[in-house]
Amino acid sequence: MLNVAAAKDTGNEKSRSKTAAKTIAALRLLQESSVDGKFEVIASAQGVRLKSFKGGYELFSAAPDWQVYAVRADAKEVAHLSLAQWKKFFMPSFRMAGGTANFKTPLKTIVVPDSQGTKYQYQFPGSGVTSSGWSGWTEKSDVLRYDLNTRDYFPDTPVAAIVERYMNLPVLKGLPISLMSTIRVGKREEQAWIIRTISTRPETIADSNYFRPPPKLKDAGPINSQYISRGVRGLADDMSEMLDVREK
Repeated sequence: MLNVAAAKDTGNEKSRSKTAAKTIAALRLLQESSVDGKFEVIASAQGVRLKSFKGGYELFSAAPDWQVYAVRADAKEVAHLSLAQWKKFFMPSFRMAGGTANFKTPLKTIVVPDSQGTKYQYQFPGSGVTSSGWSGWTEKSDVLRYDLNTRDYFPDTPVAAIVERYMNLPVLKGLPISLMSTIRVGKREEQAWIIRTISTRPETIADSNYFRPPPKLKDAGPINSQYISRGVRGLADDMSEMLDVREK
């Protein structure tokens, strides 16, 4: 049994209560992958919490150590990796990684300051002629480029890096907001979304322990492919979602 929430605070209950009493300004983002469905990100300078609706698990990470925990509430289990290990982890359940796993250095980076902070636009080379089953457009597509948009909501924290690795994106500045592919269809160019943000709203968190996993969970060891992939729905559901994306 692993009492994760209290692991760092033994003998320091007074400090823990004082921390918990402070409210935390956060953002709640409902996002969607064209293959892996909807997921929710609650992010702040003190921690991040991510819920995969399709995968059936939640990710937790909080200052000061920023260790990443994956919790399956139904099984009362928690798996874990250090931040350094998480930055190298490949997310098997995020199957759109077929297009993004090879992203390295962007071809172009555009920085756009605006009223919401700093926005980054990263352009990556396309994958060429490839099967587009994940996008739902055509059987074969000529992918010319990918455009990743991020916002630097919480600079000087690893929040963006944690979410980016969940999406199998390289560690860059800013929290991912959208990922678009530009596809050649005949003589035309069309854009298809791979990741999009459905809604963003401010959130006030009353307890810093919100970003830490519940106590008294069974220790499932390091986060691995089997733990993350457990319970992910099959190909038939994926194809249904892809057709739904096209209609939208």
